[in-house]
Amino acid sequence: MTQLSMTRLCVTSRCGTGNALCLVAGIVLLYAAPLAAMNATDNSYCGAAQQTHFTLFSERLQDAQLDDSSPDGSSRISYENRGISSNLVTSRSGEQTTSIGLDYSYTILGFAGAAAADTNGHLHSFIIPLTGRQDKKDHTLVYYLAPAVSVSSNALKDPELLDADALQLRAGLWYRKVLDGEHAWFTGLRADYRFGPYRIYPVAGYCWKPDDLWQLQLALPDFSITRYFAGGVSISLFASPQGNRWHVFSSDKTRDSDLSYNSIVSGLSLDWQMNPSIRVSIGIIGHNRRRLSYLDETGATRETSARSAVGYAASADIIF
Repeated sequence: MTQLSMTRLCVTSRCGTGNALCLVAGIVLLYAAPLAAMNATDNSYCGAAQQTHFTLFSERLQDAQLDDSSPDGSSRISYENRGISSNLVTSRSGEQTTSIGLDYSYTILGFAGAAAADTNGHLHSFIIPLTGRQDKKDHTLVYYLAPAVSVSSNALKDPELLDADALQLRAGLWYRKVLDGEHAWFTGLRADYRFGPYRIYPVAGYCWKPDDLWQLQLALPDFSITRYFAGGVSISLFASPQGNRWHVFSSDKTRDSDLSYNSIVSGLSLDWQMNPSIRVSIGIIGHNRRRLSYLDETGATRETSARSAVGYAASADIIF
């Protein structure tokens, strides 16, 4: 489960100016933005090889109460996330595909009340996934490395603040074995911050495609069911962990710390493949089992949680 002026380039490069379809796509890209930003670092293990694409995405949740904070329930948290995801297939030779991506996400965690964090809550992540994929008749092997920088906004304004604490390395490798036209199993390892602290964890599951109308990914920790309809429309039900760790600084830049957030994201999305080049998605999402770790304004470390919250997620893709 996707505001930015780069949209104009995408729209004008794929369609003529007067085309109503382009106008619709442009509006969606500018104001909605991904449920379906699919690089190797995504949570889909049952799909086909990557295509070159550019995606805008946005999600926003209702405000929710922070637990273990003020007795009157006045400490609350807000959540927004938006950004871009892109993938460029650099070579495709027979069974082997390699690609490089650039992902950027801008997350805003707003704290109100006694539990405010020692940062403004404007958090940025830059990720460069480097992916290799081998597709044979009876199996697929995918591996990736994704160096990243995750920091608060004031660190971007003062590059001298950037150090090794802001650097991350996400990685993964998974293998899918095709049993027949309907069934496949997969297993692998990933390393990232989806569970809060950096963790190496297994992924495993089962792909079942009983016909052209259904695709089921019955897996841990990433579950999804998709139903396809005529006209390029599909509906997906999904659940997956999501999270990150950012190196942040206080407003006066005299104190630095780490802020982490993670949750289980579940939802229902509607996807429309408008034509071979344009895809849009919109959906309802919920963040559950929300966990936060950060330094508050008094200098105390907080390990707390937030109540579940629902909101929207939307994305728009240009596929080349």
